[in-house]
Formats: sequence, structure tokens, C-alpha cells
Amino acid sequence: MEDAYSSGNTQLQITISTEQLVNQWVAVRIADNGNGIPEELMTKIFEPFFTTKTLGKATELGLSISHQIITEKHGGKFDFYSTPGKRTEFVMQIICKQVLIEKNNKREY
Repeated sequence: MEDAYSSGNTQLQITISTEQLVNQWVAVRIADNGNGIPEELMTKIFEPFFTTKTLGKATELGLSISHQIITEKHGGKFDFYSTPGKRTEFVMQIICKQVLIEKNNKREY
């Protein structure tokens, strides 16, 4: 968040929204009105250990691990859209399945 403030934008806004898509897919969107992501960094954003911070400040595993869990473990999608100097939006999409579990002859969802 400090990068978003470094643009001089004192009214940082973070928006979180959900959306039901077709065929049992759902989307979670997280957007801000900060600086955006510079174009030269966009291809590296989901790489493990990639950081723009000073060495030792952060491990930057969060996006890499999140991307791996959503795409590999859940068969979902994790993308982002950014306009340098204006905003960034991360979009996670997963299939929302209702799972039937039978315990002691009782059905639970």
C-alpha cells in the first residue's frame, strides 16, 4: 500500500467484490486506485520471490502461492489487469461445487 501512496494519491481506495458467473463459476475481484503495476514488471508478478521491495523487507510469496493454489489445486484462474499510474485489479475465478458428504447415514452439504 505504501507504493500506492507514493503516487500522491491520498484517497487510496480498495474495492472487493464477488460475482456469480456461468456454469457454477464465481469471481472475486480486488481492485485499488493506486499506482498500478509498471508494464516491465507485469510478466513477473506471479513468480516466487519476485519483489520490488528492499532485500529483507518481504518474501513476496503471497501472489505466487495464491496463484498456485487457485490454478493448480482448484483448477481456477487468477489474473490481474493494471493501468500503470492508475489502478490494478486482481481477479480470482473458481468453480463453486456443492459437495455431498454422507456421515452416519445423514447427508450434509
